[in-house]
Amino acid sequence: MAVGNGMVSVIQDIRSLPDFMYFHGIYGKSDWDNLHSCCPGGDTGTTTSYCNYDYFVTVDQYGDLIPKNFTNPQDQNCANMVVNLAFTRVWATGNFIYDLYQDCYTQSTAMFGSAASEMKAKPSYDGRTRFVQNFAAQMSGITGSASMLDPLSTDGFGGFQCYMVDGATRYLSQKHVRKALHVPDFVQSWDFCSDIVGNNYIMEYNDTTSVFQDILNSGYNLRMLIYNGDADTACSMFEAEWMIESFARINKLAVPSVRGPWMYGQQIAGYTKRFQNTNITIDLLTVKGAGHFVPTDRPGPALQMITNFIAGHSNYGNPVPFDTTRQPLLAQFTGADYEPGIHSPNFN
Repeated sequence: MAVGNGMVSVIQDIRSLPDFMYFHGIYGKSDWDNLHSCCPGGDTGTTTSYCNYDYFVTVDQYGDLIPKNFTNPQDQNCANMVVNLAFTRVWATGNFIYDLYQDCYTQSTAMFGSAASEMKAKPSYDGRTRFVQNFAAQMSGITGSASMLDPLSTDGFGGFQCYMVDGATRYLSQKHVRKALHVPDFVQSWDFCSDIVGNNYIMEYNDTTSVFQDILNSGYNLRMLIYNGDADTACSMFEAEWMIESFARINKLAVPSVRGPWMYGQQIAGYTKRFQNTNITIDLLTVKGAGHFVPTDRPGPALQMITNFIAGHSNYGNPVPFDTTRQPLLAQFTGADYEPGIHSPNFN
């Protein structure tokens, strides 16, 4: 089982996002210090990993954070601060939410402002989760207005610009690809998102620890890979790491491989740590420089990672038996807005 940048725990997301944003230079020290003073049961001398900020908020059916009501003004201030730093400011940003270091759009407004303008034209989005709302707003910018696209990727390692939705759609619609994936002919064409699902989805779980516990208790022999691009703020590496570390600690899982780098060629591609008991193995892995969509941000390292996982290799640095030399995208996968002369093969 492999999970990439999954929303595995809203609870750990609340606890870790302020740290993630602070240590990436998004939040200032005064904001971080003020929030730290709200640490339940903690003090200014402890790390925020012991701060259960979720005490101050509730998670509604759409996955949004709502401040609890307190009679104590200090607690109420903390509740409002947690919502602001673990939710609102994470999404109300001019940065690209799904890849902190990829500048995909020439937006003049913060994300919520941009999203709000898009939502006015799409009433069906009302009441949707923060993830779907902002994702829909950015996706509508991709498919609906070429002027909103930065034509070149700002990634120094040749990651695909933005989402490459048109390219993915064309690729997955090919008959030989559908056949290889065992997709029956009667199944509809692949689409990037489903408005029907998105508009009607109700979040039932805000943490998947119980799911992992059921897997462990089942006794099945299972290998798991939990990987995260380390530049994703939507489903951050801290969210996954804190959830898995907590799960491993509760179940007293052994650590046969301590956290260390894995290599792609001569370069560090990320970091990995292994947890294990008699029937399961969990590899917790990061992909350096990747955002929410690891395969498009770091194609070579992603291919090597998943190949080694499928083969059962514990060393993710094993080179793959294919040529991973970067190549320009084929014309049919460059998207409808591709214009020769504007796009450079070096960036595709």
